[in-house]
Amino acid sequence: MFRGQFHLTQTEEKGLQDVCVFAARVYLKAWITDPLAASAPCSDFLLMKSLVDYTAINLAISKAASHKFRIICGI
Repeated sequence: MFRGQFHLTQTEEKGLQDVCVFAARVYLKAWITDPLAASAPCSDFLLMKSLVDYTAINLAISKAASHKFRIICGI
């Protein structure tokens, strides 16, 4: 809808696409599907599994997100 208002380089457009795919396939699912604190450990495990599985799509993003998740969780 706003595509004509922004002039992105090919690299910026590819990066934006990569972030959107990651958000749709991994992050948003984890964010929305589990509002209960009691099931957080299971949700964390499933998120980590999704991050590992995401290596087939984008290795760099999977590694960076997995690393940050480990730091946050103290793993």
